[in-house]
Amino acid sequence: MKQTTQNTEKNTLNNHEIRQKKRGFLLQASAFISTFLIIIAGMFVGTKIRNSFTTVANVMLPIGYGLSLFLILLNYILAKRYLNHFKQMKVEEFQHYLLSHRESAKELAQQKLKFLQKCRHFTDAYAILIAVLAGITAFCVGISYDTSFSIVFYFLSSLLFLASLTRIRFKFSKTLFEDDKFYVSENDFPELYALVKKAARTLNCDDNIKIAFWDDFNAGIAKLNNTYSVQLGAILLNLLSKEELYNVLLHEFAHMANDKDNSMKESLYHHWIITGTNPHFFSEMISFLYSFADTLYIFHFTLYNYAISVVNETSADQKMAEYGDVNYASSALLKLKYHELSVWEGVAKDTECIFEPEMLAKTPIKKEIEMIKNAISLRADFWNQLIDIEILSRSASHPTLKMRLQTLGISNPVIFESEDCQSYKDECAKATDYVEELVYQQNMKQYKELRKIYYLEPKEKIEKWEANQKPLKAESYADIVQAFRYLGKTSEAIALCERAIEELDDTAACFAYFMKGCFLLHSYDASGIDYIYKAVENNSNYIDEGLEMIGEFCCLTGREQELQQYRQKAITLGQKQRDCYDELVVLNRKDQLVTEHLPEELLKEILTFIRSIDNGTIQTIYLVRKVISDDFFTSAFIVHFTKDADMNSKETIMHQIFSYLDTCADWQFSLFDYSEVPSGKIKKVPNSCVYEKTAKFS
Repeated sequence: MKQTTQNTEKNTLNNHEIRQKKRGFLLQASAFISTFLIIIAGMFVGTKIRNSFTTVANVMLPIGYGLSLFLILLNYILAKRYLNHFKQMKVEEFQHYLLSHRESAKELAQQKLKFLQKCRHFTDAYAILIAVLAGITAFCVGISYDTSFSIVFYFLSSLLFLASLTRIRFKFSKTLFEDDKFYVSENDFPELYALVKKAARTLNCDDNIKIAFWDDFNAGIAKLNNTYSVQLGAILLNLLSKEELYNVLLHEFAHMANDKDNSMKESLYHHWIITGTNPHFFSEMISFLYSFADTLYIFHFTLYNYAISVVNETSADQKMAEYGDVNYASSALLKLKYHELSVWEGVAKDTECIFEPEMLAKTPIKKEIEMIKNAISLRADFWNQLIDIEILSRSASHPTLKMRLQTLGISNPVIFESEDCQSYKDECAKATDYVEELVYQQNMKQYKELRKIYYLEPKEKIEKWEANQKPLKAESYADIVQAFRYLGKTSEAIALCERAIEELDDTAACFAYFMKGCFLLHSYDASGIDYIYKAVENNSNYIDEGLEMIGEFCCLTGREQELQQYRQKAITLGQKQRDCYDELVVLNRKDQLVTEHLPEELLKEILTFIRSIDNGTIQTIYLVRKVISDDFFTSAFIVHFTKDADMNSKETIMHQIFSYLDTCADWQFSLFDYSEVPSGKIKKVPNSCVYEKTAKFS
């Protein structure tokens, strides 16, 4: 199987971390100040005690720092061994392990919850131990003060203190709801607040309520300190009646009411870990002290969340039946499913490019509301047929709609019409206007750049392509397809894929097969399955996304036979992915690298292409063979850019090289940036350098 892989890393800044970063700075300052004060105390004591205590301090220092190093190594080894245990499991065996958490969901969820609580308490105790260790080492530094090493010891003890302080879990800021403009006051939206509070009281959720509006079709509740944060999508508000929304709120508050074991605390702790606890400058360095405990927690929380969702969703639906109106509840669930199916179908349809207007539009939410309403009126009968045959996915956290309707005791669901009062309708419309204005203000500053990326540049690319008589080049047609998609011209993207399938060989047409297959499946055409399998079998880049697409389609359309075939292929290809393909995207010191002998003509063609697009920014190109197994290897190109090459140029060139290697031959290639691989090991491979900027190339 052919595949080209590329290794690139991008770091993105999360704007929501600004407050956390300030807190991280204060934690750093606290750690360094605390260490300084303890050292001063040690120096004072050191002047008062006999020399024998200085000797003890001199012994304690290497023991303390040695213990710190030991804890880091122990965490690293234990975390790696724990993860390797599951990596070494066969894919089929691991799938059975996951499924066991669904089959015995209630019992296993309770076991996992108890384990998570113990793991959290252990980590807290461990953090206190780190603080004690930091205090002892800092005190010993003061006693045995030595100007030549004390500054280093001071720094090390400060890091230990910081490692402990970092694990302090602060309560959410009292100003959270005031600072976030998406939260609204009860004075401005009294009817919606009254409806939410009514649902909360019904389920005995008596704490404070704060409502936030979003620009989506969702509803959710989280408890932050002593306040229920209720998120309501503006699209949801305008598609559900007041009674339907009330039943949805009952479902969401049922999750809160069922939290007898305080599992919400575990959810917040898990989120806190995966978002970096209290981030600061030294976060990455000191995180090694907790790597095993955090790895253990994250893994088991994933299993717990998978198991408990199976139990809780059915329980929450039962609460709707008990305290709400099953007709309105089923009507709401029906609309939620209709929205999901509308989004699925929209992938294969032509649409308007939202970035086409020169100025940012203020009404995208209202347009989407009208689009969904129209789709429901036209497609409801067909969607009802899908609802009746849908198969539950093994990875699903929610039951199928048919299963949920059975919980409600509804066999023939219909949209249950309700006439809302005008004041409630006005509030929903007001909420939509409010969210649209906020979204507009957020996007206005970056609209010019977004319009350039998602409209002007794709439009220019297509215009140049059309002016050049629409050439079909293996290494560049995928970019044209993507440009059509950005502009909302899906039918033209499909036409180009069909042309590529007809005119190019299978190696070059893999992307076209994949995209054509996806478009067909989103149009409920099962022939798309074979197109995706064709792409997957010829290029493993499409395995994960392709198999996920096929599995989702088979479950959605109730295709039991195809689903069984898919599951078997998923096991086979998943095992191959783990054993071989995952190794294609990494290049490290333990790899077996040898001299690569590509066919001379093929190597010349590749280097000629790279020379044609490098703009003088490539200093050196290396080529090595990475041996993965006795019968599987990859030819790895490593591109070394000049020092003055900017990031945008590097990304563009790497993308072009990747696309060329992915389509030029039925050969296994990988692509790496020189700055991200062990350069010394690569240089040691005989004849690894295949191009140098200063050398002549013919």
